[in-house]
Amino acid sequence: MLAAPKPISAVLSELTDTQRFIEELRANINQSLANMGIVAAFMCALAANVYSNPAKTRDCYGNAGYVAMIWIEWFSMGFFFLGISITVLLASDLSGVPDRLLLRHLSQSQMTMTLPSALTGLGLFCLAAGCAPPRPPQLVDAVR
Repeated sequence: MLAAPKPISAVLSELTDTQRFIEELRANINQSLANMGIVAAFMCALAANVYSNPAKTRDCYGNAGYVAMIWIEWFSMGFFFLGISITVLLASDLSGVPDRLLLRHLSQSQMTMTLPSALTGLGLFCLAAGCAPPRPPQLVDAVR
């Protein structure tokens, strides 16, 4: 038996609910990308500060430790920069997708959408490794 067609008001109500959902989804993803970009930018500034103002003494690891710290901080800044760039790229990509294709586009680009978080995490790891605390003074005195 055939079902009676839905009244036009019910169809329009479903359409506006779907449209509202798509708009909220797009806004939430854009806000999440903006937040990740801001976090990556602040962390990049912190890494630049660690790079430009290193510890005055090099007692713990010597010159080789200093050079390693410089390299690690450069990697950290690079990861943060890539994270910032990809958030801008993804936000502009998301604004160009029509509403009717948004869910399909998001499901096909799940790995790409996680890149900013992964790169910011790698940058944070390198930042922490590059500005690791020095050895306690008793260990430094024992080595001398």
